[in-house]
Amino acid sequence: MSDFEDDDSFIRASLSGHGWRDNSSGREKKRSKGIAPKAFHKNMPPNTAASLHKTQLLVKEARHLVKNHDKTIKSTSLKKCYEEFKEKSFYEEFPLQEPALQALDQLILHRSKYSNADPSPSKQQTQHEDGDGKNQERMYSTEPRIFAIETSKSGKRKYIVCHLGRFMHKYWRGSPPHARHYYELIRDTSPCRLYFDIEYNTLANPTLMQNPNTNIQLMQQFIRQLIHEIHLQFHIQITPQDIIDLDSSTQHKFSRHLIVHMPRGELFLNAMECGIFVKNFVARLVEEVVTDTIGEEYCVLREGLFVLPVHVVKIMRLRA
Repeated sequence: MSDFEDDDSFIRASLSGHGWRDNSSGREKKRSKGIAPKAFHKNMPPNTAASLHKTQLLVKEARHLVKNHDKTIKSTSLKKCYEEFKEKSFYEEFPLQEPALQALDQLILHRSKYSNADPSPSKQQTQHEDGDGKNQERMYSTEPRIFAIETSKSGKRKYIVCHLGRFMHKYWRGSPPHARHYYELIRDTSPCRLYFDIEYNTLANPTLMQNPNTNIQLMQQFIRQLIHEIHLQFHIQITPQDIIDLDSSTQHKFSRHLIVHMPRGELFLNAMECGIFVKNFVARLVEEVVTDTIGEEYCVLREGLFVLPVHVVKIMRLRA
């Protein structure tokens, strides 16, 4: 026979917040609140508590082993992928620039020879594992490139001719962060980004070094003018975030290197075209300074555009 005589009894028992009624005795029994977790573990027999602790340790160890196993599989996969790419690609170092450029020409000439150097199946696997397909494309790129690095304080360099993927592996996976001081050589006939070398001698221009904020304001005002010039000439809108500003200043020389990344990856046809833009840009700034038509908000740029190298007066070096 059912504990509840009819549906109404069932509904009343279900809606009761404090207990339920035993129809056979007519008494209401209080619902048990159970036992607190701390009390449960505290009152647990010693052997049971020790067994639970041991189980937790085993689970933790198992998770650690699985995680390490996944890392090992991934590392092995990447290593195998790179070894396959390494066998089919090119990398060589040269002490002099001329033979390095000759090797680059040969690498470009025989580009089709390395067309199958990209290990596609393995690359797809690493893309899935690393979650960044674009970066993986660079890591296994067969684009011919030439890079250089200074090997001594005297300025001596060595040159690296290789496929881009080989260099990317050396740079990101084979070099510690403090040793990543390479730079790419862009030939005069190659498409390039807009870039500037901005330098002056600090000893010959002490007024620019008196206030630490002067150089900050100088670069900010120059970049604002550069953004305006790009929009004026090409109707392209960029922001300061599109300009990489590298600082290589020393105690005796102020030196900043700007590289402009256009929003859609636009490039200049070659370094000569880039240089024409720079010369026209600087000519406009000089004219506005000389005719006093440059705005007051560019007061630091107006004073810093003309600087003094040792024994010679000349315009701030802006090389493209």
